[in-house]
Parts: sequence; C-alpha cells; structure tokens
Amino acid sequence: MLKHAIFMIIFSVLAMMFQSQVAFVLHYMLVAHDRVADILGSIFSNAPAGRMIQETIALVIIPLVIGVVVAFVYWLIKRKEVPHIIGTVWFFWTVLIVMILAQPMRAVAGS
Repeated sequence: MLKHAIFMIIFSVLAMMFQSQVAFVLHYMLVAHDRVADILGSIFSNAPAGRMIQETIALVIIPLVIGVVVAFVYWLIKRKEVPHIIGTVWFFWTVLIVMILAQPMRAVAGS
C-alpha cells in the first residue's frame, strides 16, 4: 500500500512537471478518435444510431491501436510478449472515455 502511494505521488509530480506534454498527448488522442469517427461516417449513416456506432467503434479502435504499438515496441526490444497488455488497453480506453465525456458539447449531444 505504501509503495502504491509513493508511486501515485511520483506520477502526480511528473504529470504536473510535464503538464503541457501530457495535455498534448491527450489532445491528440481525442483528435485521433474524432478522425476515426469521421472516417467511419462514410460507412455508417449520420442518424443517431449511426453516430453511436461510429463513436463506439472509434472508442474501441484507438486504445487497441495504442496497445498494439506498445506491444510491438516492447516485442522489438525484449522479444517477449508484453505482460498486462490488456490492462494497458483498458487504461487507455478509460482515459479516452473520460476525456470524451468531459467535453460539454458531446455530453449534450448524446442526450
């Protein structure tokens, strides 16, 4: 428990020190999500059900792509499978869904 608290403090300090870089990465995760959803707009209708399908597929694809990139880089370096890759994908999915839901225009459009 103490080790986790120390890691949380260290990562919080690092996040504050590199706040603009973290914001940059988070912003481009949202941009990637929006681009994927727009590309899917040519496949699905622009009706509410079609938009929901576009947003859902984009929400699934972005964390999976990030997980594949992380796994590939890890495999290139270590020549082993990444431990806990599913946890990594779920982490990025959680970050992305929180960012999407935190945007006021999306929350209003979804209701």
